Amino acid sequence: MSGCVDGPTFVEQVRLIFVDKTQNPTHKVWEGCISAYGQLSGIFQRWVDENHPGSPVGQYSFTLDSLQGQPLSGDETCKELDVHSGRKIFAIVWLG
Repeated sequence: MSGCVDGPTFVEQVRLIFVDKTQNPTHKVWEGCISAYGQLSGIFQRWVDENHPGSPVGQYSFTLDSLQGQPLSGDETCKELDVHSGRKIFAIVWLG
């Protein structure tokens, strides 16, 4: 399965849609997939590598479903969050 971040057990693939709300997005919308049991940090790193090369992943914050949605640390798995394919993750630059 090309374009997927491998997880501990690739039992179920979850396709996530990233909405880039940074100032100069390379791709306003980006799709990637991950194992339902893999931590989200893997796909966050891949998103940064492909869309903002050279930037540290810690510079960004990610939320589920909207800019005001549930903050995501990257330690979560799709299975834990009950996230299924097609869900949106919003990405912004952390200015804190």
